[in-house]
Amino acid sequence: MFLDGLKVNFKNSDRVNLNYSQCFQDVFALIINNGKEEGSFLDLGCSFPETINNTFLLEKRFNWKGLSYDLHEPAIFEFNKNRNTKAFVKDCTALDFDYIIGELGNNIDYLSLDLEPAQITLKCLESIPFNRVSFNAITFEHDKYRFGPEVQARSRDIFLSNGYSLIVGDVSEPIENSFEDWYVGPSIDLNRLSPLIRSKTTSKDALFN
Repeated sequence: MFLDGLKVNFKNSDRVNLNYSQCFQDVFALIINNGKEEGSFLDLGCSFPETINNTFLLEKRFNWKGLSYDLHEPAIFEFNKNRNTKAFVKDCTALDFDYIIGELGNNIDYLSLDLEPAQITLKCLESIPFNRVSFNAITFEHDKYRFGPEVQARSRDIFLSNGYSLIVGDVSEPIENSFEDWYVGPSIDLNRLSPLIRSKTTSKDALFN
């Protein structure tokens, strides 16, 4: 089976015969939500609809729905031609959360934050009204290896002050290039996820034995 060796298994993991994200972010979202069907996602910096995409697997195999945003018009054109998810050419630092909450509810199963450069990802994070909306799983690309530690440090302050737990820090591909942090929301049982909690690791080593 494609996911043999997962440290924390999830329901219906046998449906997964391929992942589409760069570093198993889609599998991480499924682990945190225990293979939930008909889940929800918010994909900020979605890029193209399938290749190196963090939400295609969730939609294709588990019937999740969500909203996707990016400033790259060709990517959004392809997205809306090939995906069921609604996708928009939009500045992610100025999103309409009344609309997002109306579409997805105030608890969203997965938030993917991956903009360019990392300073814009941080600005986007700072605009999220955490008093109105929560997330079960979050992957945040800080690109520390490219931009230094400031974005990561500030983002960690924001997440931790809003009750999120850092599960895998300094995800690195290769090991010396720390580029992402992975979080879970306040309602998630950390005991089930204890085999994942670590820092400075490749995504494969974080999730697989």
